[in-house]
Amino acid sequence: MGKEICGYDTDALRENFEAVRENLRLAGERSPWGRAPELIAATKTVPVEVINYAAENLGLSHIGENRVQELCEKYDRLAPSLTVDFIGKLQTNKVKYIIDKVALIHSVDSVHLAEEISRQAVKLGRTVDVLAEVNIGREASKSGVMPEDAVDFALRISGLPGISVRGIMTMAPKCDEKSDYYKYFEETYRIFVDFLRKKRHNIIEPVLSMGMSDSYVAAAEKGATAVRVGSALFGERGAAGGRSHDKKLSEDKTEMGFMDKIKKITGVEEYDDNGYEDDGYYGDITSGYETDADSMGQGQPQQPAMQNQYAGGYTAPQDQYSRGYAAPANTAAAPAPSVMGGINIGGSALQMKVIRPENFSSVNQIADHLLSQRTVVLNLEATNKETARRLIDFLSGVAYSIDGSLKRIANNAYIITPANVDVSGDQLREQRRQQNQQSEDENYNY
Repeated sequence: MGKEICGYDTDALRENFEAVRENLRLAGERSPWGRAPELIAATKTVPVEVINYAAENLGLSHIGENRVQELCEKYDRLAPSLTVDFIGKLQTNKVKYIIDKVALIHSVDSVHLAEEISRQAVKLGRTVDVLAEVNIGREASKSGVMPEDAVDFALRISGLPGISVRGIMTMAPKCDEKSDYYKYFEETYRIFVDFLRKKRHNIIEPVLSMGMSDSYVAAAEKGATAVRVGSALFGERGAAGGRSHDKKLSEDKTEMGFMDKIKKITGVEEYDDNGYEDDGYYGDITSGYETDADSMGQGQPQQPAMQNQYAGGYTAPQDQYSRGYAAPANTAAAPAPSVMGGINIGGSALQMKVIRPENFSSVNQIADHLLSQRTVVLNLEATNKETARRLIDFLSGVAYSIDGSLKRIANNAYIITPANVDVSGDQLREQRRQQNQQSEDENYNY
């Protein structure tokens, strides 16, 4: 056993890195390119000390982070030799925090996001390299454009100032048999080649980013120029000598006790916070899918003008927050099943309503609850996809206007909190420390 750094065995790390590189070398010999793809280490929850050790001793030169907050916290302490990419779900209101830190954004999945990257890049006077994300498995739970739209999408955003589309990224569906990955990577490779053929200007070093710990060999054989590997290098989360030694991870699990309670009430399924780096979901829901009040208007004035009077005295923010959707008429929303409960957080009860909206007019009902200082849990499992998208877009603006927050907690569920409610987990952790080993039922009183 080698030296231990933050709970990671350095001998095990060396063996992992050598094994992955050898597998890539062999797979690269069967690749259309005749060479191994670049290894990008997916470093979510991996301590900076471990990353820097790998950079200084194991030849690591390229990492990918998938959470904006974690990337920013680590950035100044990372070894200067490292190239840093962003490989996770990126929301428009977080672009400005990473625009000057990353070499490549792998996950551009909409024109709206591309436009914001373009706007921030132009502001800084730089060109940002990006990849167009393709949902190759057509999975409702994953981001990315459909395969048939991928080339047109990539060409369209290529015309934006301050953006250089270097290629394509995808995340294949989870497959029981490793051989099943090949068909997804073959199709993605064809899309990639088609894009390169139709691109007006040649791309220097085009990038096809696909393949993770369970699929990187298949991806390399089918033409990946970059693979995103996490657990095969650093170990599974929760494994001895691996990521469970990270302090932040254990704190995130504490926070999830509260979120699990909410999910249990709503009946929604847990979502995988990050399929982008192949490791399972372990907690910090506020990082990947947060649409906090912070900069929802992409640099718009902090006190927006108001329009369209709502029930209960609430006024909706202007259209820059609702992306052009007009506010609905002041009509009563269809009755929605709801649950009210008191959740004890830091000694105060949290009033909560669960709403299952049938149409867009449900924003009236939601606004009334927020004005009454109630937290709203939005269950969108039975809601039309386009209606759900409009609701989330609009309610992000609502959260901004009341200094609250909107956070995703499951595949089809969001929690919207008024300004006086904190569900960040800080109070929860303090309560846990005070009450030590008491059961969750004692900590949370419904």
